[in-house]
Amino acid sequence: MGFGLQDGIHRIAAFHNHGEGKLHLPNDHCYPGYIVVLAAYINHNKLSEDDCTLPGDGYMNAIGLHKAVWGQDRYEQKRVHVGKNYSLVTALNNVLAVDAATSSINSCIRQLTFPERQVYPQGINDLTRVVGELHDNVWSHGRDTGFSFAQKWTVPRTHGKEHYLEFALADCGMGFLRELRRAGIKGIAGHRDAIEWCIQEGNSSKHADRVDDWAQQLPYDNMGGNVFGAGVPVAVKEKENNHQGLGLYHLMKLVKTYNGQLQLATGNVCLEAVGEELNYTDLQKEWPGVAISCRFKIHELAVDKDNDDADTQLMDIIRALGGE
Repeated sequence: MGFGLQDGIHRIAAFHNHGEGKLHLPNDHCYPGYIVVLAAYINHNKLSEDDCTLPGDGYMNAIGLHKAVWGQDRYEQKRVHVGKNYSLVTALNNVLAVDAATSSINSCIRQLTFPERQVYPQGINDLTRVVGELHDNVWSHGRDTGFSFAQKWTVPRTHGKEHYLEFALADCGMGFLRELRRAGIKGIAGHRDAIEWCIQEGNSSKHADRVDDWAQQLPYDNMGGNVFGAGVPVAVKEKENNHQGLGLYHLMKLVKTYNGQLQLATGNVCLEAVGEELNYTDLQKEWPGVAISCRFKIHELAVDKDNDDADTQLMDIIRALGGE
Protein backbone atom coordinates (compact mmCIF):
# COMPACT_ATOMS: atom_id res chain seq x y z
CA MET A 1 0.00 0.00 0.00
CA GLY A 2 1.23 3.48 -0.78
CA PHE A 3 0.62 6.90 0.69
CA GLY A 4 -0.86 9.75 -1.33
CA LEU A 5 -1.39 13.47 -1.06
CA GLN A 6 -3.70 13.59 1.95
CA ASP A 7 -1.57 11.03 3.79
CA GLY A 8 1.48 13.19 3.12
CA ILE A 9 -0.09 16.30 4.63
CA HIS A 10 -0.84 14.42 7.86
CA ARG A 11 2.25 12.23 8.16
CA ILE A 12 4.95 14.73 7.20
CA ALA A 13 3.77 17.27 9.77
CA ALA A 14 3.49 14.56 12.43
CA PHE A 15 7.11 13.51 12.00
CA HIS A 16 8.52 17.06 11.95
CA ASN A 17 10.34 17.88 15.17
CA HIS A 18 10.03 21.67 15.20
CA GLY A 19 12.15 22.04 18.33
CA GLU A 20 15.17 20.37 16.74
CA GLY A 21 14.34 21.45 13.21
CA LYS A 22 14.49 17.86 11.95
CA LEU A 23 12.25 15.74 9.75
CA HIS A 24 12.69 11.98 10.06
CA LEU A 25 10.14 10.12 7.95
CA PRO A 26 9.45 6.35 7.94
CA ASN A 27 10.28 4.41 4.80
CA ASP A 28 6.80 4.72 3.29
CA HIS A 29 5.93 3.88 -0.30
CA CYS A 30 4.95 7.27 -1.69
CA TYR A 31 2.77 8.28 -4.62
CA PRO A 32 3.30 11.59 -6.50
CA GLY A 33 0.84 13.52 -4.32
CA TYR A 34 2.89 12.68 -1.22
CA ILE A 35 6.14 13.51 -3.00
CA VAL A 36 5.17 17.04 -4.10
CA VAL A 37 3.70 17.77 -0.65
CA LEU A 38 7.01 16.65 0.86
CA ALA A 39 9.03 18.90 -1.46
CA ALA A 40 6.82 21.92 -0.78
CA TYR A 41 6.83 21.29 2.98
CA ILE A 42 10.62 21.05 3.18
CA ASN A 43 11.05 24.18 1.08
CA HIS A 44 8.46 26.15 3.07
CA ASN A 45 9.99 25.20 6.42
CA LYS A 46 13.54 25.81 5.15
CA LEU A 47 14.78 22.41 6.31
CA SER A 48 18.33 21.49 5.38
CA GLU A 49 19.25 18.29 3.58
CA ASP A 50 21.22 17.07 6.62
CA ASP A 51 18.18 17.49 8.86
CA CYS A 52 15.89 15.33 6.69
CA THR A 53 15.54 11.56 6.52
CA LEU A 54 13.34 10.81 3.53
CA PRO A 55 11.32 7.71 2.64
CA GLY A 56 13.21 5.70 0.03
CA ASP A 57 15.98 8.30 0.04
CA GLY A 58 17.73 6.69 -2.93
CA TYR A 59 14.55 6.84 -4.97
CA MET A 60 13.86 10.44 -3.93
CA ASN A 61 17.35 11.30 -5.12
CA ALA A 62 16.79 9.43 -8.39
CA ILE A 63 13.60 11.36 -9.21
CA GLY A 64 15.40 14.64 -8.52
CA LEU A 65 13.74 15.74 -5.29
CA HIS A 66 17.07 16.69 -3.72
CA LYS A 67 18.00 18.83 -6.71
CA ALA A 68 14.56 20.47 -6.89
CA VAL A 69 14.51 21.33 -3.17
CA TRP A 70 18.15 21.91 -2.25
CA GLY A 71 19.63 22.75 -5.65
CA GLN A 72 22.29 20.03 -5.73
CA ASP A 73 22.03 16.79 -7.66
CA ARG A 74 23.90 14.09 -5.76
CA TYR A 75 22.61 11.21 -7.86
CA GLU A 76 25.57 9.68 -9.66
CA GLN A 77 23.85 6.90 -11.61
CA LYS A 78 22.22 7.24 -15.00
CA ARG A 79 18.48 7.86 -14.72
CA VAL A 80 17.40 5.16 -17.14
CA HIS A 81 13.70 5.34 -16.21
CA VAL A 82 13.18 9.10 -16.68
CA GLY A 83 10.49 9.51 -19.32
CA LYS A 84 9.62 5.82 -19.06
CA ASN A 85 8.23 5.53 -15.55
CA TYR A 86 8.54 9.04 -14.12
CA SER A 87 9.44 12.66 -14.73
CA LEU A 88 11.84 14.55 -12.50
CA VAL A 89 10.50 16.52 -9.55
CA THR A 90 10.47 20.09 -10.82
CA ALA A 91 10.55 23.37 -8.89
CA LEU A 92 8.25 26.15 -10.12
CA ASN A 93 10.03 29.21 -8.77
CA ASN A 94 9.93 31.75 -11.62
CA VAL A 95 8.23 32.34 -14.95
CA LEU A 96 10.99 30.71 -17.01
CA ALA A 97 11.01 27.67 -14.72
CA VAL A 98 7.25 27.33 -15.14
CA ASP A 99 7.54 27.28 -18.94
CA ALA A 100 10.39 24.78 -18.81
CA ALA A 101 8.53 22.58 -16.33
CA THR A 102 5.42 22.52 -18.50
CA SER A 103 7.41 21.44 -21.54
CA SER A 104 9.35 18.83 -19.56
CA ILE A 105 6.39 17.32 -17.68
CA ASN A 106 4.20 17.19 -20.78
CA SER A 107 6.96 15.56 -22.80
CA CYS A 108 7.24 12.95 -20.07
CA ILE A 109 3.47 12.43 -19.97
CA ARG A 110 3.51 11.58 -23.67
CA GLN A 111 6.45 9.22 -23.21
CA LEU A 112 4.88 7.62 -20.14
CA THR A 113 1.67 6.88 -22.03
CA PHE A 114 2.12 6.46 -25.78
CA PRO A 115 5.85 6.61 -26.61
CA GLU A 116 5.44 5.32 -30.17
CA ARG A 117 2.83 7.86 -31.23
CA GLN A 118 3.32 11.09 -33.15
CA VAL A 119 -0.35 12.04 -32.84
CA TYR A 120 -1.84 11.69 -29.37
CA PRO A 121 -5.39 10.91 -28.24
CA GLN A 122 -7.61 13.73 -27.07
CA GLY A 123 -7.27 12.64 -23.43
CA ILE A 124 -3.51 13.21 -23.47
CA ASN A 125 -3.87 16.56 -25.25
CA ASP A 126 -6.44 17.66 -22.69
CA LEU A 127 -4.23 16.57 -19.81
CA THR A 128 -1.16 18.42 -21.10
CA ARG A 129 -3.18 21.60 -21.52
CA VAL A 130 -4.42 21.36 -17.94
CA VAL A 131 -0.86 20.74 -16.69
CA GLY A 132 0.29 23.97 -18.35
CA GLU A 133 -2.59 25.92 -16.88
CA LEU A 134 -2.01 24.56 -13.38
CA HIS A 135 1.73 25.23 -13.57
CA ASP A 136 1.14 28.85 -14.55
CA ASN A 137 -1.31 29.42 -11.76
CA VAL A 138 0.81 27.90 -9.00
CA TRP A 139 3.21 30.77 -9.61
CA SER A 140 0.80 33.58 -10.38
CA HIS A 141 -1.76 32.79 -7.67
CA GLY A 142 0.26 31.03 -4.98
CA ARG A 143 3.12 33.56 -4.77
CA ASP A 144 5.39 30.72 -3.62
CA THR A 145 7.64 28.04 -5.09
CA GLY A 146 5.64 25.01 -6.20
CA PHE A 147 6.74 21.50 -7.13
CA SER A 148 5.35 19.10 -9.74
CA PHE A 149 5.92 15.46 -10.59
CA ALA A 150 4.44 12.74 -12.83
CA GLN A 151 4.73 8.97 -12.52
CA LYS A 152 3.43 5.79 -14.14
CA TRP A 153 2.90 2.50 -12.35
CA THR A 154 1.02 -0.78 -12.79
CA VAL A 155 -2.61 -0.98 -11.71
CA PRO A 156 -2.77 -3.66 -8.98
CA ARG A 157 -4.13 -7.07 -9.96
CA THR A 158 -3.91 -6.42 -13.72
CA HIS A 159 -0.72 -8.48 -14.27
CA GLY A 160 1.05 -5.48 -15.78
CA LYS A 161 -1.58 -4.94 -18.49
CA GLU A 162 -2.96 -1.65 -17.15
CA HIS A 163 -1.12 1.39 -15.82
CA TYR A 164 -1.90 4.51 -13.87
CA LEU A 165 -0.55 7.93 -14.77
CA GLU A 166 -0.52 10.40 -11.89
CA PHE A 167 0.37 14.08 -12.04
CA ALA A 168 0.72 16.14 -8.87
CA LEU A 169 1.77 19.60 -7.80
CA ALA A 170 1.86 21.50 -4.51
CA ASP A 171 2.83 24.84 -3.03
CA CYS A 172 2.67 26.47 0.40
CA GLY A 173 1.50 29.81 -0.91
CA MET A 174 -1.67 31.78 -0.35
CA GLY A 175 -4.22 29.01 -0.77
CA PHE A 176 -7.65 29.53 -2.32
CA LEU A 177 -9.33 31.26 0.61
CA ARG A 178 -6.71 33.98 1.04
CA GLU A 179 -6.46 34.48 -2.71
CA LEU A 180 -10.21 34.94 -3.13
CA ARG A 181 -10.44 37.31 -0.17
CA ARG A 182 -7.48 39.29 -1.52
CA ALA A 183 -9.31 39.54 -4.85
CA GLY A 184 -12.48 40.76 -3.13
CA ILE A 185 -14.67 37.76 -4.02
CA LYS A 186 -17.78 37.90 -1.82
CA GLY A 187 -19.66 35.11 -0.06
CA ILE A 188 -16.69 32.82 0.65
CA ALA A 189 -16.99 31.72 4.29
CA GLY A 190 -14.32 29.03 4.46
CA HIS A 191 -11.96 26.70 2.60
CA ARG A 192 -14.71 24.44 1.26
CA ASP A 193 -16.56 27.45 -0.15
CA ALA A 194 -13.30 28.56 -1.77
CA ILE A 195 -12.79 25.18 -3.45
CA GLU A 196 -16.41 25.02 -4.62
CA TRP A 197 -16.11 28.51 -6.11
CA CYS A 198 -12.81 27.78 -7.86
CA ILE A 199 -13.97 24.59 -9.58
CA GLN A 200 -16.97 26.27 -11.21
CA GLU A 201 -16.82 27.12 -14.90
CA GLY A 202 -15.86 30.73 -15.58
CA ASN A 203 -14.76 31.56 -12.04
CA SER A 204 -11.35 33.16 -11.62
CA SER A 205 -9.84 35.54 -9.11
CA LYS A 206 -8.23 37.33 -12.06
CA HIS A 207 -10.23 40.03 -13.83
CA ALA A 208 -9.42 38.46 -17.18
CA ASP A 209 -11.79 35.57 -16.48
CA ARG A 210 -14.23 37.22 -18.89
CA VAL A 211 -11.97 36.03 -21.68
CA ASP A 212 -12.26 32.45 -22.93
CA ASP A 213 -9.56 30.43 -21.12
CA TRP A 214 -8.69 28.21 -24.07
CA ALA A 215 -8.67 31.12 -26.56
CA GLN A 216 -6.01 32.95 -24.58
CA GLN A 217 -3.89 29.88 -23.84
CA LEU A 218 -0.49 29.56 -25.42
CA PRO A 219 0.32 26.23 -27.09
CA TYR A 220 1.09 23.83 -24.27
CA ASP A 221 4.73 23.45 -25.36
CA ASN A 222 5.28 27.17 -25.96
CA MET A 223 8.60 28.30 -24.57
CA GLY A 224 8.22 32.06 -24.86
CA GLY A 225 6.51 32.81 -28.15
CA ASN A 226 3.72 35.37 -28.54
CA VAL A 227 0.83 33.40 -30.04
CA PHE A 228 -2.67 34.30 -28.81
CA GLY A 229 -6.16 33.52 -29.96
CA ALA A 230 -8.19 36.18 -31.70
CA GLY A 231 -10.07 38.63 -29.56
CA VAL A 232 -7.78 38.55 -26.54
CA PRO A 233 -7.40 42.05 -25.08
CA VAL A 234 -3.97 43.69 -25.09
CA ALA A 235 -4.07 43.91 -21.29
CA VAL A 236 -4.30 40.13 -21.13
CA LYS A 237 -1.48 39.67 -23.64
CA GLU A 238 0.85 41.77 -21.51
CA LYS A 239 0.32 39.78 -18.31
CA GLU A 240 3.01 37.34 -17.18
CA ASN A 241 0.36 34.68 -16.62
CA ASN A 242 -1.18 33.60 -19.89
CA HIS A 243 -3.70 31.19 -18.32
CA GLN A 244 -5.97 33.44 -16.32
CA GLY A 245 -8.32 30.80 -14.87
CA LEU A 246 -7.17 28.55 -12.07
CA GLY A 247 -7.46 25.60 -14.46
CA LEU A 248 -9.55 23.71 -11.94
CA TYR A 249 -12.76 23.58 -13.95
CA HIS A 250 -10.86 22.01 -16.82
CA LEU A 251 -9.18 19.57 -14.44
CA MET A 252 -12.52 18.57 -12.90
CA LYS A 253 -13.96 18.06 -16.38
CA LEU A 254 -10.99 15.86 -17.27
CA VAL A 255 -11.50 13.73 -14.16
CA LYS A 256 -15.19 13.28 -14.96
CA THR A 257 -14.65 12.54 -18.64
CA TYR A 258 -11.87 9.99 -18.19
CA ASN A 259 -12.92 8.41 -14.87
CA GLY A 260 -9.95 9.87 -13.05
CA GLN A 261 -9.19 10.21 -9.34
CA LEU A 262 -8.45 13.58 -7.77
CA GLN A 263 -7.33 14.92 -4.41
CA LEU A 264 -7.25 18.70 -3.95
CA ALA A 265 -6.25 20.13 -0.57
CA THR A 266 -6.17 23.69 0.70
CA GLY A 267 -6.52 24.98 4.24
CA ASN A 268 -8.37 22.42 6.36
CA VAL A 269 -10.33 20.76 3.54
CA CYS A 270 -9.57 18.11 0.92
CA LEU A 271 -11.79 17.55 -2.10
CA GLU A 272 -11.73 13.97 -3.36
CA ALA A 273 -13.24 13.09 -6.72
CA VAL A 274 -13.62 9.72 -8.42
CA GLY A 275 -15.16 10.24 -11.84
CA GLU A 276 -18.28 12.33 -11.22
CA GLU A 277 -18.49 11.58 -7.48
CA LEU A 278 -17.28 14.36 -5.17
CA ASN A 279 -16.54 14.18 -1.46
CA TYR A 280 -15.13 16.75 0.98
CA THR A 281 -13.15 15.69 4.05
CA ASP A 282 -11.62 17.71 6.88
CA LEU A 283 -7.85 17.69 7.20
CA GLN A 284 -6.29 17.00 10.61
CA LYS A 285 -3.46 19.35 9.67
CA GLU A 286 -4.04 22.48 7.60
CA TRP A 287 -2.20 22.87 4.30
CA PRO A 288 -1.15 26.52 3.83
CA GLY A 289 -1.23 26.57 0.03
CA VAL A 290 -2.72 24.25 -2.59
CA ALA A 291 -1.88 20.60 -3.27
CA ILE A 292 -3.36 18.65 -6.19
CA SER A 293 -2.95 15.11 -7.46
CA CYS A 294 -4.86 13.53 -10.35
CA ARG A 295 -4.63 9.91 -11.42
CA PHE A 296 -5.88 8.28 -14.62
CA LYS A 297 -5.76 4.79 -16.08
CA ILE A 298 -3.82 5.17 -19.30
CA HIS A 299 -6.27 3.07 -21.30
CA GLU A 300 -9.08 5.46 -20.28
CA LEU A 301 -7.14 8.38 -21.78
CA ALA A 302 -7.06 6.49 -25.10
CA VAL A 303 -10.86 6.29 -25.37
CA ASP A 304 -12.59 8.58 -27.84
CA LYS A 305 -15.35 9.85 -25.58
CA ASP A 306 -17.35 11.20 -28.53
CA ASN A 307 -17.67 7.77 -30.09
CA ASP A 308 -17.20 5.79 -26.88
CA ASP A 309 -14.78 3.48 -28.68
CA ALA A 310 -11.06 3.02 -28.10
CA ASP A 311 -8.57 3.62 -30.89
CA THR A 312 -7.48 0.09 -31.82
CA GLN A 313 -3.91 1.13 -32.56
CA LEU A 314 -3.64 2.93 -29.22
CA MET A 315 -4.97 -0.07 -27.34
CA ASP A 316 -2.40 -2.30 -29.08
CA ILE A 317 0.32 0.07 -27.86
CA ILE A 318 -1.07 -0.04 -24.32
CA ARG A 319 -1.01 -3.84 -24.31
CA ALA A 320 2.56 -3.74 -25.57
CA LEU A 321 3.72 -1.45 -22.73
CA GLY A 322 5.93 -3.21 -20.23
CA GLY A 323 5.64 -3.12 -16.46
CA GLU A 324 7.72 -1.00 -14.16
